[in-house]
Amino acid sequence: MPKARMNRALRLAGIMAALGVATPALGQDQRPPFGGPEEVDFAEELWQALEQRGIVGEEAIQTHPYAGTSMHGPVIQYISGTVSVGGRTGTFILKRNYRGEDLSVEETFKNPLRNFDSMGVMFRREEGYAPESRDWFWVKYMPDGMVANTPDGAKMAGKVGACIGCHQPAEGADFVFSHDRFAR
Repeated sequence: MPKARMNRALRLAGIMAALGVATPALGQDQRPPFGGPEEVDFAEELWQALEQRGIVGEEAIQTHPYAGTSMHGPVIQYISGTVSVGGRTGTFILKRNYRGEDLSVEETFKNPLRNFDSMGVMFRREEGYAPESRDWFWVKYMPDGMVANTPDGAKMAGKVGACIGCHQPAEGADFVFSHDRFAR
């Protein structure tokens, strides 16, 4: 399948899965390319590695929040770095997502746990893992570290089409909107 067509199919499959709609391109009995046991296991290993580094968990380091402009939420915290998972070291990008009434950057800075909704994490896997998205592994965690579900119950870990589809316009910048320092 040509790359452009594969990217469109992944984007559509992810969006439809996030909405809880069966994906005709995949068939009724096939699952999207994310949320399987291997992806969830890797997401759990990633969480443990991030927790050991103090990036996630109850005592996680905090960064200065800023106003969000995406699906991540009206207020976001951003942190990136490297971490080792299962014997492989890779770059991660984490966004803590905040939602709620009377939400502001200032309030989130003062009380970062108050409206903490979820976290989106990108982790750069080995070359060849997901060439269509520059080998990023995508996962959405709830504040307690559990992998989030789509409305139809699929785990949001692996080659999550909704994440890939949203980040597709940043493909020239390695699927990252704010910079291209992780380009291969």
